[in-house]
Amino acid sequence: MSGSSSASWSGLDIPNVNTIVINRAGTLGLAQLYQLRGRVGRSAEKAYAYLLYTKEQHLTEQARKRLQAVFEASELGAGFKIAMHDLEIRGAGNILGAEQHGHVTAVGFELYTQLLEEAVNEQRGAPRAAALPEITVDLALSTAIPDDYVPSRQRKLELYRRIAELATLDDLGGLREELRDRYGPPPEPVRNLLYGVEVKLRAAKAGATEVRARGAELRVVLGRDIQPAERERLARSFPRAQAGQRQIRLSVLDAKGDWRDALTGLLDRLAA
Repeated sequence: MSGSSSASWSGLDIPNVNTIVINRAGTLGLAQLYQLRGRVGRSAEKAYAYLLYTKEQHLTEQARKRLQAVFEASELGAGFKIAMHDLEIRGAGNILGAEQHGHVTAVGFELYTQLLEEAVNEQRGAPRAAALPEITVDLALSTAIPDDYVPSRQRKLELYRRIAELATLDDLGGLREELRDRYGPPPEPVRNLLYGVEVKLRAAKAGATEVRARGAELRVVLGRDIQPAERERLARSFPRAQAGQRQIRLSVLDAKGDWRDALTGLLDRLAA
């Protein structure tokens, strides 16, 4: 395959082929090279992409950077890195480029665009989206989206992004239903991943800054003092819980049923 027109390879998709040879690779763009490389092989089949250029041909600095970027992009999330490399190689234009004051690369493109969006919304008078407070959730659970549940790396990356951006329990419930409809009942690592998000959302409502499960002990640390009314509610629902000034300890051995339900129930009592 020679690098010339994208029309000749736009429909190329042969699942059973695991090798592709791209001639004159230095003449293609970064996105084109990345897409071509992805045309062969699947998650369960190792594939090979050979990018060739004439030895006597002098590669431009941009072409060399493009080939190097494709060579390095092999892990999950590589598509995003390819986009960032392309932005850096071709330039970011007037808004993100060097003509603006300061250096975008000092804070990164993602943070810069986030700050830019906030500044534009502020000028428009739009309300700023409330960010979740910093909450440490450590439940010692195995969390992941297995390949046999979501085979597509691109869709898996998108799911991780959506999960990280969940802001309400209703959004979480909607995503759970969507996963069940599209991929079937989620396996345990996925259930654990979504449960961790649920705990974080409930902890935010409760004013908690830290939620940990270690061995047989559950611990919730608040960013405020526990009020007398809260102590009474906790004592009625969790008589064996130990409540200090800003933290509650509960043994899973004292919890009725699944300790996960006990933990979410504890957080709900604090948020009441």
